[in-house]
Amino acid sequence: MTNFCGVPSLKCQIAVALLALCFSVCLHSAAAANTDCIVSTWGNYTNCNEATMKQSRNRTVVVPQAGWGRACPVLVESITCKPISCELSVWGDYSTCVNGYKARNRTITVQPKYGGAACATLTESVACKPVDCYVSRWSDWSPCAALDGKQVSTREVLVPSYDGGAACPAIVQVQYCAKVDCIVSNWTAWGDCNTLTGVKTRNRTVTTQPLYGGQACLGLQEVDYCVAVNCVLSDWGAWGKCNDAVGLKTRPRTVTTPSNYGGIPCGALSENATCDPVDCVVGNWTDWTDCNLNDGSKKRTRPVVVASQYGGVACPVVEDVLYCARQDCQMNAWGNWSVCDYSSGNKTRSRTPLVYNLFGGLGCPTFSEQAACDAIACQLSDWGDWSGCDPVRLKKTRTRIIATYPMYGGSACASLTEEAPCSVDCVLMDWSDWSGCNYTSGLKTRTRGVVTFPATSGVACGQTEQHEACDPVDCAVSNWSGWSGCDQKDMLHVHLRDVTSYAAFGGQVCPALSEAEACAGQA
Repeated sequence: MTNFCGVPSLKCQIAVALLALCFSVCLHSAAAANTDCIVSTWGNYTNCNEATMKQSRNRTVVVPQAGWGRACPVLVESITCKPISCELSVWGDYSTCVNGYKARNRTITVQPKYGGAACATLTESVACKPVDCYVSRWSDWSPCAALDGKQVSTREVLVPSYDGGAACPAIVQVQYCAKVDCIVSNWTAWGDCNTLTGVKTRNRTVTTQPLYGGQACLGLQEVDYCVAVNCVLSDWGAWGKCNDAVGLKTRPRTVTTPSNYGGIPCGALSENATCDPVDCVVGNWTDWTDCNLNDGSKKRTRPVVVASQYGGVACPVVEDVLYCARQDCQMNAWGNWSVCDYSSGNKTRSRTPLVYNLFGGLGCPTFSEQAACDAIACQLSDWGDWSGCDPVRLKKTRTRIIATYPMYGGSACASLTEEAPCSVDCVLMDWSDWSGCNYTSGLKTRTRGVVTFPATSGVACGQTEQHEACDPVDCAVSNWSGWSGCDQKDMLHVHLRDVTSYAAFGGQVCPALSEAEACAGQA
């Protein structure tokens, strides 16, 4: 049986299923391509446009429409502006009354817009209600003023008059105080008399000042003349020391009460008298002084204890002089002779006075004397060692030095140097090491150099070069190498060795350097 597909039933069913599947997929793909428009929420309304009286708000596309999806709605919306009514502040305080009325005001805080309600009145007036002034009670009277004698009482305004009420009465009242007369103290004691004017005073003070037209103060000082005072003097004092210049002595007295106010003046306050005569008084004689070296005198004195004054007895002699005995010079023994003076060739010795001549005694003889120095012969040291031989002059030398130079005519110095002929023996170095062998001659060599050549019959130099046959050198070979492979031609294999050191100077010759052997199995 076949269906509309013209194919067997099972195959037709499979084809239909595939077709259905394809159709479903196609529909799903088409649906996925269709997107509805999605918009945001509305924004806030803009401020009112006073020209159009409109305000608007917007929204935006979040997901745009695609395919057969739903289209976007309107994105802008406008409305008529909302009316704003007038807003006013609260009423202010009432003003003072003018012509029986008082007023108060308020202000616009928000102006009306967009057809909103208009503002009400901003000012209102009301008739005033009169308030009378009200004052406190009078205060106590103030103290009396010192200048004008007034005292004052006051009262305060408790409620001021306003809105046409009764005005305030007087708030200050004044009255005059009672008069106060001056009151003074009793008189003080009389003061001391003024020595210039001869008057004395006494005083009194004001205890209460006159006030408010009271009686003024009377005189506060009273003056009177002093009683005359006669001068009163003390007794005469003791006589003072005599004045040497005038020969007078003085005694004083003092004023105990001076003359004042016309009293008897004071008499003389001092008187003079001739001084009493004073006799000279001298002390004891001093010891005699040492003799004066110039004139040979010696002295003694006595002091004046009290000088003669005012006609008293004069002083006796106060100085006594004697002349000393003559003294001759005495000398010490001569000293040792000095070292000789090289320039003059003399030596000197001296002596000093033991006692100088005094008072015309004999003078001192010479203090020094000279003599020719003793002759000093030259003195030489022992001969030194001989020097080495001079190879040019073939001489040796020795010297000596001057120990003491000749002086003052002493014998001169002999020769300080002497020479003698000398011989020089040959001096050789040590032998050097043996040299390497000379392969041509088969010899080795060693040498020694000359340190000092012989001279003046000195010992001649010995042999300076020696030769000797070289030590024999045997041939040396290496170890055998490994066996070579078998030579198929001659059926041999070989091993070798090398010469490491050839035979020389009669040494053992080299052995065979190769060796052959039949290959295994070829014997």
